[in-house]
Amino acid sequence: MKKLVKTLLTYLMHLPTILFISHGRHVFIGASFSCRRPKYIELGNNVSLGKRCRIYCYDNYANVPLSPSIVIGPGSMFGDDCRFLVADRLTVGKNVLAASYILVTTENHGMNCDLSYSTQPLVTGPVEIGDECWIGEGVTIMPGVKIGNKAIIGAG
Repeated sequence: MKKLVKTLLTYLMHLPTILFISHGRHVFIGASFSCRRPKYIELGNNVSLGKRCRIYCYDNYANVPLSPSIVIGPGSMFGDDCRFLVADRLTVGKNVLAASYILVTTENHGMNCDLSYSTQPLVTGPVEIGDECWIGEGVTIMPGVKIGNKAIIGAG
């Protein structure tokens, strides 16, 4: 009975990773993880996502198809309360260390003042975070940004 309970708990703790395209070994996903459309996500070995992380992939907006994809390289770690809003390609290199309360987005609403908010087009752009980067607490990374290898992005 004890072995059955342990097996069941192990399965439940790893349930979110089962639905990803692929995931490596020793992936850690914190409590209260939220994910929309995990079929677009690939995680490498030893990836860690802190508590209350949220990953939302958008594959359609106003009947326009989008192409979301997320690849997080091996050894990369994100702290608690990180948000990923993805409608284009997001690539995170290996051994990236990211603090808490980070927003990474590959999509944003247009800013044409002649249109109402509800009719603004969605603007997308790929985001690339290089190997061994260090991203401080509260950082927002917008669509079309490319961060080079070993870059340090200060808090806020």
